[in-house]
Amino acid sequence: MKDEIELFAIVDTSKDFIRFCYADSDKTNGQMAIYDKKPKIEKHWKQFKKVVKVKVIIQ
Repeated sequence: MKDEIELFAIVDTSKDFIRFCYADSDKTNGQMAIYDKKPKIEKHWKQFKKVVKVKVIIQ
């Protein structure tokens, strides 16, 4: 039986390809940030960043 959970991540769309944004490296050692609640993006970042759902499958 597989369980699933939906989380949120922020992606950067400012380059030629979409990539995941990373959390503050001073606090997380450069790990990718995923959130259990939909994060808010600051107004000045909205044209470059989007919130996406990430489905995690637990086997």
